[in-house]
Amino acid sequence: MDSSITTLRIVLVEDHHQLRELIATALTARGHHVTALESAEDLGETYLTLQSDLFILDLNLPGEDGLSLTARIREVYPSVGIIIATARTESMDRTSGYETGADIYLTKPFELPELIAAMTAVARRCQTVPDRGSGSGSLLRLHRRTFVLEGADGGFADLSADEAAILDGLVRAPAFQLEYWQIFELLGLSFDENAKRNLEVRIVRLRKKMARAGLDGESIKVMRNWGYRLVAQLRIE
Repeated sequence: MDSSITTLRIVLVEDHHQLRELIATALTARGHHVTALESAEDLGETYLTLQSDLFILDLNLPGEDGLSLTARIREVYPSVGIIIATARTESMDRTSGYETGADIYLTKPFELPELIAAMTAVARRCQTVPDRGSGSGSLLRLHRRTFVLEGADGGFADLSADEAAILDGLVRAPAFQLEYWQIFELLGLSFDENAKRNLEVRIVRLRKKMARAGLDGESIKVMRNWGYRLVAQLRIE
């Protein structure tokens, strides 16, 4: 396992069989969870339902190309990490890659340490929520595997799977905020008034657990008639 980055859920889309297997095997050996696919068509609608941390995409794919795929993924997951790994070296291609939503543009051939360094940089950006000014200065850490929320001073709280999913969703959302219907969709629930009242109870309980873990300021702020915004500093590990 890489000491520099926590376990990542990675989707790799690469049409070259040997390279795809080489990268997938190397990253899996380092403790990451890798879904390796040959084309955007193989990905299908999977990316809409998979909880993923990072996409590694080739550009010269059969069918839909990597630039179009990058744009679609970025539209669905505004905060997810995207690394383009391609043989295209022209400046125009690089520009298009960044414009469609890539975080890093790697050109082939590249060595595995370069890919790991790129992953580390993207993971650092994606997994740490910056200071919002209105929340506590203390940092909470959510351990994705165990659903344990840990504070900087050693305090902790056990979360339910739904509570962890809410925090994970807020961390990844644009401006760290989600509408009511987005949270219900995240939890697989129907949106109605009873469910909304139930969500309010869940959020109150989650706030108490965040305080128990060591947060001494505001954690999740209600946005009246709209949804919720995360104002605490939170790192997903």
